[in-house]
Amino acid sequence: MSKMRNIILGLVALLFMSCTSQAKKEGINVVTVLNPNYNLLKYIAQDKVGVYNITPSGDSHNFEFTPQDIKNIQDSDVVFYNGLGIDDKVLDVVDNKDKFVQTTKNSNLISLEDDHIHEDDHHHEDSHSNGAYDPHVWLSINEYKTMGKVVLDELITIDPNNKDFYTNNFNEFSKRIDKIYNSYINDFESIVNKEFVSNHASYGYLARDFGLVNSSLHDVNNHGEVNPKNLQSIVDIIRQKNIKLIIGDKYETNKELETISNETNITYKVVNNLENQGDYFTEYEELLSSIYDGLR
Repeated sequence: MSKMRNIILGLVALLFMSCTSQAKKEGINVVTVLNPNYNLLKYIAQDKVGVYNITPSGDSHNFEFTPQDIKNIQDSDVVFYNGLGIDDKVLDVVDNKDKFVQTTKNSNLISLEDDHIHEDDHHHEDSHSNGAYDPHVWLSINEYKTMGKVVLDELITIDPNNKDFYTNNFNEFSKRIDKIYNSYINDFESIVNKEFVSNHASYGYLARDFGLVNSSLHDVNNHGEVNPKNLQSIVDIIRQKNIKLIIGDKYETNKELETISNETNITYKVVNNLENQGDYFTEYEELLSSIYDGLR
């Protein structure tokens, strides 16, 4: 009896191990690079996939992957990344490029040559640009919907059984985007002076959505230096144009902006550009509110 009992327990253990292995094999494992992409999976996929997010704590333009990051990328079914120079180094981690999906691939991009992103007289750009386009696409709430559609299509491809679930979530996601956009577009249209200054030129897409002008101290990759002579020139231009608002990024050093704000006595606000942390919808509404309050 004891021998038979051991055989039965052994068979049960093998069956359990087989089921566990199969469940792990069937589970969908996703890696996202940067917080905006992580939020897209959170809204659209929810708990249907396992998500490992890679987001640096500092400057997203300069970060290295940890051994754990590399392992998760290698083991993943799909990797959602931004592209456009900001996180392209993720492509070097594994040879299988088929698993990588660029969420900005269908977006209406802003060329770094477009002069409406920044003004030459107070934007100091160096030659170390990492791409031909502004990578901060998620700061256009309309383009963020386009990024979400890329995620939706890929999820349906790798997990067709949950197509309706993903589609319904995407539709709700789209409604939230439309609601936020429609609640602010008329407010910004009523603003007379629509220009604001930021540390680096990351708000071009937001400015395009709402008819604003984003001027900056540094280029889109946060390169370039501002010397005392240039700093005084910026102060003079702000006074000449009667610019009312300077915004600094929550996770960056903003000493130059603080100096300019003190010198010009104009409104200075610190905001989250959503690269590193935060719920997209909550933080984006706070961002719009800060810019609107500072400009009106």
